Amino acid sequence: AFLSGATVFMLVPSRRSDPLLLRLDAPADWQVACGLDHEPGNPRTLLAPSYDVLADSPIEIGLHELVSFDVDGKRHDIAVWGNLTFDSDRLERDFAKIIRAEAEIFGQLPYDRYVFIMHVAPGLGDDT
Repeated sequence: AFLSGATVFMLVPSRRSDPLLLRLDAPADWQVACGLDHEPGNPRTLLAPSYDVLADSPIEIGLHELVSFDVDGKRHDIAVWGNLTFDSDRLERDFAKIIRAEAEIFGQLPYDRYVFIMHVAPGLGDDT
């Protein structure tokens, strides 16, 4: 399951700034990948400081591979869903180059952890 918060979660304008707790109910063998922090000890309960942060945090729930690495002391995760064999070391190296270039442009990495979500399988993109 892939959830894009802005298209899934209803906005209540008077409660836009309220912190939110999102409980996910999914099969036991499914993983959750999301940039939101989770409740300590419960990776299926996500915490968002406001609706805007929740709406801007895509969620991947399912059977995916996770590549985790650090760049400049910040954790990065790449959740890869799809029927594809890939070189996780190369993926990490390539993403690290992009992340370092962005840090150079912006002067820093303005987060503690960042999650990339990739859906890759034959027929999902433009093959031309």
